Amino acid sequence: MFIAAKIFWLMAAPANLMGISLMLAASGRLLKWWRFSDLFFWLGVGLFVAFGVVPTGPSLLAWLETQHSRPRELPGDVAGIIVLGGAFDTYLSNIYGWPILNDGVERVLDGAMLARYYKDATLLFSGGSGRLVHRERTEAEDAQVFFSSYPDLKERIRYENRSRNTWQNAAFSRDMAQPRAGERWILVTSAYHMPRAAMMFKAAGWPEIITWPTDYRTNGKIDLMPHKLDVLGNLYHSHLAVRELIGHAVYKARAKMNI
Repeated sequence: MFIAAKIFWLMAAPANLMGISLMLAASGRLLKWWRFSDLFFWLGVGLFVAFGVVPTGPSLLAWLETQHSRPRELPGDVAGIIVLGGAFDTYLSNIYGWPILNDGVERVLDGAMLARYYKDATLLFSGGSGRLVHRERTEAEDAQVFFSSYPDLKERIRYENRSRNTWQNAAFSRDMAQPRAGERWILVTSAYHMPRAAMMFKAAGWPEIITWPTDYRTNGKIDLMPHKLDVLGNLYHSHLAVRELIGHAVYKARAKMNI
C-alpha cells in the first residue's frame, strides 16, 4: 500500500497531472490524434487555471488548518507529547552528515517547548523514512541529533523510527508508549496535517489526544478570488492540501471496508 500510494501520488499531484496532460496533448499532436490532443490540452489548461491561477490550494489548506485548534488553556498535567516527523529532509541530511531542517521545523521546536513546560512528561518523536527511494536515514536519527541541543530533555525523549506514514506513526507510537486509560497526550504536527493525524490516532486507540497544530501556512480565510498571480505558491499549497484530502478519503474508505 505504501508503494502504491507513492506511485499514485506521483500521478495525481496537481502540478504533475497538469504536466502529464500537456505532454499527452503534445504527443497527440505529433501523432495527429487531434481529439485526443485537444482533450488533454484543455485538461492541462483547466488544471492550470484551477490550481495555479485560482487560489484553490490556499483555500483548501485554510479549511484544513481551521479544523483543529490549540487549547485555550494548557491542561494541568499530561503524560507525554508526541511530535510527528516532517521537519527534516533526510535525503539531504544523509548527504551532508547532519540534520537538514525544512519548513516543518516548528513541529520539533513546539515539541521541545511543550516538553520543557511539562517537566515530567515523555517526549516521543515518531518518524522513520517516508521516502520511496534514498531511505538510508530516518527522521528519528535527525531528531536525536537535533534534541541533543536540549540536554535537560535527554532522559525523557523516546524515538520511534519505523513509521513510513501517519497510520504507522499512530500505531507504532501507541505500541511504544502503551498509553493508559485516563492519560492525556499532546499531538504536535502541522495544522494542515492535523485532521488526518488526529483521526488516525483516535482510530489507533489512543485514550485522549490534545491537538497542538503548528506550522501554519495560511491566514485561515477561504478566498477563491485571485487577488494576485502567484502560480508557484498556489500550486505548492494545492500539492499539500490535495494530498491531505486524498489521504483522509482513502483512510476512511479503507476503514469502512476493514482493509
